[in-house]
Amino acid sequence: MLDLRNLLCAALAASLLFSASEAEARFGKRSSNSSDSDKKEEEKKKKKKEEERNEAPPPRVHAASPVTPSRTHSASPVGSSRPPPPPPPERVVVVEPAYPPPSYYVEPVPVHRPTEVYAPRKDTIHSALRLGLGVGSLGGGYGLDLSLAFEGERLGLDGRVTGLALPTDDGTEGSDTLSLAGAHLTYALLTQERVRWRVEGGLTMAQAPDLKVVGPSLGTSFDARLARPLDLELRLQATPFPYRQLDAQAALALKGYPWVVRAGWRTLLLDDAGLVDGEVHRDVFNGPFLGFGLFF
Repeated sequence: MLDLRNLLCAALAASLLFSASEAEARFGKRSSNSSDSDKKEEEKKKKKKEEERNEAPPPRVHAASPVTPSRTHSASPVGSSRPPPPPPPERVVVVEPAYPPPSYYVEPVPVHRPTEVYAPRKDTIHSALRLGLGVGSLGGGYGLDLSLAFEGERLGLDGRVTGLALPTDDGTEGSDTLSLAGAHLTYALLTQERVRWRVEGGLTMAQAPDLKVVGPSLGTSFDARLARPLDLELRLQATPFPYRQLDAQAALALKGYPWVVRAGWRTLLLDDAGLVDGEVHRDVFNGPFLGFGLFF
């Protein structure tokens, strides 16, 4: 009985001893077996991390801001198995030449100049230049008349030459030839687009077979637009001495710039006042006439 008790006590003490040593061995301290295994597991984990680092893709760098390693940390850290990175290349700054801005061809805008358009001639009775040629029947003979006139706004100059071929008054064969000429300064008292009234003054000359004489002359003329292109033309001229001459004309003028055609009636009185032989010789000629001319 005693032996059995001793044996049980010895077994209980041995179990307590072994259990205490195991508990003491696991409390805050690793056993040699466990530490070796832990070291191997840690070395495996480090190798696995290094393999993952080598296999991992390099970090993406934004194109606008390149990442360059700092020169101050160019040396590899202590204990690292990777070789130190190469020094960064020197940054070369390229200065582009300053070119002028591109020149763009600009098509010039055409300048539209107003075309010269000749305005229609004003419907006016005034003409700066008049040239006329007329022929008529006078005293059984005929007369040829040539006229030329220049006129400004009011002042003007009028010249006329008339040649007459008349039958003789004594019954002899042949004809008598008379020549008349005159030059007048004119002044327009009335200047309207459709009406013009002038007064004239100058000299006249008469030449007959036995007489050649010059005298002062006065006159007046009146032009009026009846209906375009028809005008009325009136003219009266008188020489009071040393001989007497009275010339009256009335005509209708058909005008189409620059041409004019006129037709009318003429009365011409000539009186020598007895200058040839002391006896008065007087003739009066009447007849129609037709004229052509230019006006500008």
